[in-house]
Amino acid sequence: MPINLARRSISVRCVDVALVVAIACASMVRAEDPEPPAGGRLLERLRKRQADTKSQLGAAEAKSPKHPGEEMAIAGLRVNVWRPAGEVRGAALLVIFSHGFHGGSTQSTFLMKTLADDGYLVVAPNHKDALHSGDRSEFSFLPEVGFGKPDDWTVETYRDRATDIQALFEALKDDQKWAGKIDWDKVALAGHSLGGYTVLGLSGGWPNWKPEGVTIRAVLALSPYCSPFIKKETLRKIDVPVMYQGGTRDLGITPFVRRDGGAFDLTAAPVYYIEFDKATHLAWTDLKSDYQKSINYYSLSFLNKHLKRGNVTEITRKLPDVSELRSK
Repeated sequence: MPINLARRSISVRCVDVALVVAIACASMVRAEDPEPPAGGRLLERLRKRQADTKSQLGAAEAKSPKHPGEEMAIAGLRVNVWRPAGEVRGAALLVIFSHGFHGGSTQSTFLMKTLADDGYLVVAPNHKDALHSGDRSEFSFLPEVGFGKPDDWTVETYRDRATDIQALFEALKDDQKWAGKIDWDKVALAGHSLGGYTVLGLSGGWPNWKPEGVTIRAVLALSPYCSPFIKKETLRKIDVPVMYQGGTRDLGITPFVRRDGGAFDLTAAPVYYIEFDKATHLAWTDLKSDYQKSINYYSLSFLNKHLKRGNVTEITRKLPDVSELRSK
């Protein structure tokens, strides 16, 4: 039977349901097909995937250690905050994390905790589409615009997500408890799936989404939904370093990043691409632990290089579970 999404909100919080959509799409198309189909067949497969993952969700909750940070309200949003571990000299380096479609602020705590342990201040909001956002007034299980129809996406599609992050920046800057503790000249964005779409849009994919008063220095795009930007040819407008991460079994999204003329090719240097062997779309959530060490390694290497001026050679080291590594 299908999962009751409302009742399962706690268990499902670590899951990006956009991935389930991507998996369903991928099972019906070849990797080189430009767009997955939509309609009844897709919904049938989606419901089946929900049922198939039900037992996995419970098992993941039981075995995966949680590092939920501090839950609080900022700018009218429910957010989770991971403060830098140890003593911080000077202002902290801020990372804003955007979750996937119907995911949540605590879907990828393994990475949030790792960033905080390395000295970053991490703030992750719950967007309107989060399953456990607490606001059901405008909640819909189906996406605002079909993921298989990137031509229909515009600057207004999921603009509420960009507004959330812009509001977070403004609230943090206006609050003296936070303002003086953050280095506003060295801010990073990170996002998974639809969160990847969100942070790519904020960094120039949708030029009028760019936040004012902060300097974005790096963008970490984890299996990002980027087809609308490919279609609109706006990725060249991103003028900050980007790291894309994907997986060989992330068939609904990764092919659009790595293929000729895909997101990696269209993004201006410096840009990096890391592909994990046999990784699926859920590899960047707490649901799957197989690639967490390597995801942490490359994410930290990238952020440290561009925010802390760390060692450049660390990013180009190919770990055993990496099938492809590119940079330009």
